[in-house]
Amino acid sequence: MDSLPALLAGGVAGLLLWLAAGSPARSAPPPEWREQLWNPVPMSDDVVLPLPCGGALALRRIDTTLPGNWLTDFRVQLGSATSSNPYSSFTRFAYVAGSLSDGNDPGRRYYLLGKYEVTEDQYAAVMGATCPKPSMRGRLPKAGVSWFEAVEFTRRLTVWLNRTAPDTLPEQDGQRSFLRLPTETEWEFAARGGRAVGEADFRRPLFPMPEGDLSRYAWFQGPRSCSGDLQLVGRLRPNPLGLFDILGNVEEIMLEPYRLNRGGRLHGQNGGFVVKGGSCWTDESAISTALRTEFSYYNDRTGQPLAPPSAGIRVEVAAPVLVSHQRIGQLDEDWREAVEAGTSASLPADVDPAETLRQLAEKTSDFEIRGELSQLAAVVRSRDSARADIERRAIQTAIESGAFIIRQYIDDAHDLAGIQGVVKLLGDPGNDPEAQAELANYKKLIEVTQHRLKLTLNVYTAVLAQSAADYAPGLASDQLKIVTDRFDRIEGPVLSRYADVFAGHLQRWQERGGLEIAVIKKDLDQL
Repeated sequence: MDSLPALLAGGVAGLLLWLAAGSPARSAPPPEWREQLWNPVPMSDDVVLPLPCGGALALRRIDTTLPGNWLTDFRVQLGSATSSNPYSSFTRFAYVAGSLSDGNDPGRRYYLLGKYEVTEDQYAAVMGATCPKPSMRGRLPKAGVSWFEAVEFTRRLTVWLNRTAPDTLPEQDGQRSFLRLPTETEWEFAARGGRAVGEADFRRPLFPMPEGDLSRYAWFQGPRSCSGDLQLVGRLRPNPLGLFDILGNVEEIMLEPYRLNRGGRLHGQNGGFVVKGGSCWTDESAISTALRTEFSYYNDRTGQPLAPPSAGIRVEVAAPVLVSHQRIGQLDEDWREAVEAGTSASLPADVDPAETLRQLAEKTSDFEIRGELSQLAAVVRSRDSARADIERRAIQTAIESGAFIIRQYIDDAHDLAGIQGVVKLLGDPGNDPEAQAELANYKKLIEVTQHRLKLTLNVYTAVLAQSAADYAPGLASDQLKIVTDRFDRIEGPVLSRYADVFAGHLQRWQERGGLEIAVIKKDLDQL
């Protein structure tokens, strides 16, 4: 390929061709990049994209899998209830769904996120006029990046991949994916551990760190850590999804603009750009997955794009939403299904209040009344849909509770059997006072465990009865797969089995109008 000066000498046409290529001109064979320089901690399930100059970029798969259709998404709680600046980082609910999927299956969705922060050598390979000579120092994260440069990095690399290695980009219904910056929700979902952690751990300000030592997982200001000096990527331990330096080292630039938090939701005013995760200049006490900072897009003094010295890049691979006519048709069906699922269950089955309002709006000739009725119909649909979402989450919680209660019952039953076995082994204590006292203690323990078993069985039956009364028949079976998928990832197959048992009891209860406690006990004792 000709050099940039030669292209410039060729006039505007040559310059445009160079810009369209999306990557710098190369006048010499690219140097060899050792894997240690771009993926210092290889994992068997890494996803790798090539880079110009012989480099590569490692990514991690972030699953958002939920059984359902293309409108199914994952509700998550972000932020922190104890934030020192609640106007920015207070708790709020958000929704996430990966735009990539296995075999175009909406129930197997994910996105790809950079395993490490983009390094100096990786940045130079994409943005520079010549290939960098890969080195250990080039494994430092690229810092001092403006929002525009971060976006340009993803643009150039996408164009280069489309031209030189298009098969490396996943496709959705025939459309190739692309690189971009992550949204705040996508970044924080992954930083907290995504679906690899339980709900309680997900809601904490830091992802699980078994050693309880932040310095093993994040770089921050202070003598225990980097003290303002950037560190080579991949030296510390990763988060549960295999993401390195997701907290600290450099702050990571987000795609969308900054918005305030208005009591649990994002405010309507859009500001500058957002960086997440903190850096080597952030105090240890401030490091958190909820931390978010705003920067202006431009430097007030120079008028040029602002490039904070602490700001860097972590890239995402995503795909468009409306990828094909077939997908659009399916989305239309999914939307109607979601709306119908939210129709008020307290009304007759053939009455849809939103549809009734819409028909009334069409019949009236008063434009003002028509507009008000149409708006009211939209509000009713929105509220019904929100109520249906709440019901689905509630039955998921009921199923999970039922599974945990069953586990408690099984554990207590095993304990009882063990204690009874000990009593049998002890036999007759005769006139030995010590043996008599020991036997009495075990018999007392048997009584306590039997009482606990009876109480647990009563609680389980109460949960069954309340769930049968509160939720429509069939709702539990629809949501069971979501619960068992979550258990399989976090708790293992045993709890999934118990969830199946609870859902089966609930179905039988609703079909028969009740279930004898003796029948329930017999089922549980056979587990």
